Amino acid sequence: MEEVAQGRVWTGKDAASRGLVDAIGGLSRAVAIAKQKANIPQDRQVGFLIACLCFKSSSALHEDQSYSMWK
Repeated sequence: MEEVAQGRVWTGKDAASRGLVDAIGGLSRAVAIAKQKANIPQDRQVGFLIACLCFKSSSALHEDQSYSMWK
C-alpha cells in the first residue's frame, strides 16, 4: 500500500482506482460491510463506539515526563 499511496492524500475515487480502499462510502456503508462480513443481518441494529486518542506533540512530551495518553 505504501508503494502506491506514498504518503499522499487521495480522493475516494482515485484511492479506489488504485486499490487503496475496499469501497467508497460513509459510516453507514462501512457498518453495512462489517455486518455482511460478520454474518449479521442488515436489518439488525448495532451499536458502535467512536474513539479518539489525542497526543501532545513530541516536544511537549519531553517537557512533561508525567504525561499519560489518558489525561
